[in-house]
Amino acid sequence: MQVQAGFTLIELMIVVAIIGILAVIALPAYQDYIAKAQVSEAVALATGMKQTIQIYREKNRCKSDDPSDNEVKGKYGTAVITEAVVNGAIKCGIKFTFKNIEMSDRVVGKVIDFEVGEQGIVARETTTTVEDKYLPTAVK
Repeated sequence: MQVQAGFTLIELMIVVAIIGILAVIALPAYQDYIAKAQVSEAVALATGMKQTIQIYREKNRCKSDDPSDNEVKGKYGTAVITEAVVNGAIKCGIKFTFKNIEMSDRVVGKVIDFEVGEQGIVARETTTTVEDKYLPTAVK
C-alpha cells in the first residue's frame, strides 16, 4: 500500500484561491494606509510653519522676504507659505504640493491648502485636491 505524501492539486488550488481573495481585500486597505501616512507629513510641516507665519503676522505680512524661509521640503512634497489680500485683510496660508514620483497614486501631484488664522489654527481650504478620507480629522 502506498502512503500519500504532500498535497493534492485541489488542496493547492484552494490555498492559492484563498491567498488571492485575501490579497484583493488587503491591497486597497494598505494603499489607503500609505496615502494617509504621506498626507500626515503635509499636516506636520504645515503645523511647524505656523510659528513662522505668526512671527511675520506681527509685521502685517505672512512671509519673509527671503524665499528660502517660506518653503520647507519634505520627503513627500513641499510646503510653501502663501499670502493674499482679501477685502483689505491679509490672508495667510500654507500650500503643500505632493511630488509626482515615488508616491501613492491617491495623492500624487495633489495639493492641500491650509488657512492659518489669527490664532495660528490650521484649517483646510476648499481648494484642496486630496480626498477627505485621507485627511486627518483635525483638518477636515
